[in-house]
Amino acid sequence: MKRKLLFFVGSVVAIGTVLINSGFYNPNGAPAGMTGSPGDGSNCTSCHGGTASSVVGWITSNIPASGYVPGQTYQITATSGITTSSGLYGFEVSPQSMSGALLGTLTAGTANKLVGSGKYVTQSNASSNKVWNFTWTAPAVGCGTITFYGAFARGKPGVVRVTEYSVPENTTGIMEVSDLAVVSIFPNPCKNKFEINAPASLQSQNVSVYDVTGKEIFHSSIPANKSSLLVELNNAAKGFASVVITSDNQKIVKKLLID
Repeated sequence: MKRKLLFFVGSVVAIGTVLINSGFYNPNGAPAGMTGSPGDGSNCTSCHGGTASSVVGWITSNIPASGYVPGQTYQITATSGITTSSGLYGFEVSPQSMSGALLGTLTAGTANKLVGSGKYVTQSNASSNKVWNFTWTAPAVGCGTITFYGAFARGKPGVVRVTEYSVPENTTGIMEVSDLAVVSIFPNPCKNKFEINAPASLQSQNVSVYDVTGKEIFHSSIPANKSSLLVELNNAAKGFASVVITSDNQKIVKKLLID
């Protein structure tokens, strides 16, 4: 019995050593929060060791040079260029604000999955594959330039690379209105209701409210002969939202904080 137990323990240790040296430290995907973004503060070196160096061009997309259109879905490609190490490939990517908030919505593709409540996309199985495709739905109007942060690793111990990929917002026809301009929102921040005050020229115009993921959570219009509209949001998530008034082929955007 003792000899069998020793054999079993030795086998487990040997298998574990092979898995780690083959790059299977996280075979089913990287833990959340390893992109190296300002909000995450960590990258894959915490598992794979070494020092991460920066690279460019490892995240690409079909987003046109004119920028993403809020609410539209695009294909994102993450490609590992690591050649100075052996073992299996892995990655993690997330589009974030400087504070670490997810911007837009990620949808996993072949050989990858979402972790961290959908905030990150990573490999579903460590393998020799080093190209991953997934989709991203752009967030609400007014989010501006968005940066995708990514970390790539191969083997353990192995090589880690970090990268950034920024895409602008297509602002054609969008007019950002300051707090002192003709459109006002009160209160801001708000709980679940607020009022829009606008001049007569905006009567009967469409009003939409979008959360930070680009999902429309309210739609109505400013009534004729009225200068204000009461907006009630039921079960709206806390955080920044965009209030968009469409008028004469332009979009007037106001930022709203829901707390």
